[in-house]
Amino acid sequence: QIQRQFADAEREIKQAQFAVGITKLDEFIKAHPNHELSNGPKGARVLLGKARVEKELIGSPAFANGLEALKNLVADHREQKYFADLNDDLAAYAKKIALDAPKAAAVNKQRDLLKISVEAEEMMVRYSPPDSPPTEAKTEIAKARAEAEAAILKAGVLDEALASISDSLKKEVPLDAVVTRQKLVVRFADLKTDRRLENALRRALELAKKQAVREEFQRDAQTE
Repeated sequence: QIQRQFADAEREIKQAQFAVGITKLDEFIKAHPNHELSNGPKGARVLLGKARVEKELIGSPAFANGLEALKNLVADHREQKYFADLNDDLAAYAKKIALDAPKAAAVNKQRDLLKISVEAEEMMVRYSPPDSPPTEAKTEIAKARAEAEAAILKAGVLDEALASISDSLKKEVPLDAVVTRQKLVVRFADLKTDRRLENALRRALELAKKQAVREEFQRDAQTE
């Protein structure tokens, strides 16, 4: 009966049914706190801690929550004799957070995710085998972070340029808008096809054309 209960909870976790699996593990531990299936490196307590980490890293990951759950997993088992048996999993979770957080930062332009990546990388190094440091992983993580930094910088420059262009158009100074756009696409060539910049350029050219017609009309009127 006890083994079946544990197996049921374990199966839910393996199938990524974390809400149900975590509840079942909690109930199992409360009902059998001293049972061998509740303790040890493969017991319910460790499985519960791992499940709480994994739950935060699937679907739309919540990296801050995942890192916090990982810290809790360490804190809950650090003093146990079997703690060293958890190192491989701890390093793997930390690597996933350290690598995936900057990838998400690049997409969502969230700089705070880079701090999470740095902290997770430190944990990855700490729990990796001393005789086999995660050199390749560190290189991969550094690359992801650099790409995220570049993406965040680019997004900031684009936002500033769009605000400047909008201000120029409101003030009816289309040449300034065109110059701002040109400087931007020289710096970031791929932005040449950005829909917002294309619309801004079109509006600037239309405004410049209207101004030219108006000025010509005024000159003709003065001549007459």
